[in-house]
Amino acid sequence: RVIEPLFIFVLGYLAYLTAEIMGLSSILALTFGGIIMRHYTEANMAKKSTTTVKYFMKMLATISETIIFMFLGLSTVIDSHDFHLDFILFSILFCLIFRVTGVVLLSFIVNQRRLIRLTAIDQFIMSYGGLRGGIAFCLALLLNKHHIPEKAMFV
Repeated sequence: RVIEPLFIFVLGYLAYLTAEIMGLSSILALTFGGIIMRHYTEANMAKKSTTTVKYFMKMLATISETIIFMFLGLSTVIDSHDFHLDFILFSILFCLIFRVTGVVLLSFIVNQRRLIRLTAIDQFIMSYGGLRGGIAFCLALLLNKHHIPEKAMFV
């Protein structure tokens, strides 16, 4: 029982390392690795181990989110900004349009085969939940200024 929770974290870290070695997105590797592992681990782990992993992951998620948004807040105060109102407004508009369109279209496709269908409220939550910006901000910071001279505007 002591090793079970550690095994879950090691598998997640292996997904991350494998993606980094292959030059792929480590964020997507962790996301899809977690989705796939959840089905197998919940059924094969003891109840105490499942509870331990669940609450430890919640704690890690809260700490990570706090660090990201602290970094986001500090960068708004410290860095100089390349401010273009038209870029900001069009970015928000297109993000909203394409996010809602993608969620509604994919939900329609998925609802063709689901027993419990995604309601309009579920679709609204999925559309709104992806627009928080912590991951987008971190990805904008990783842009190479030599390849993308507009990095300051994206940040």
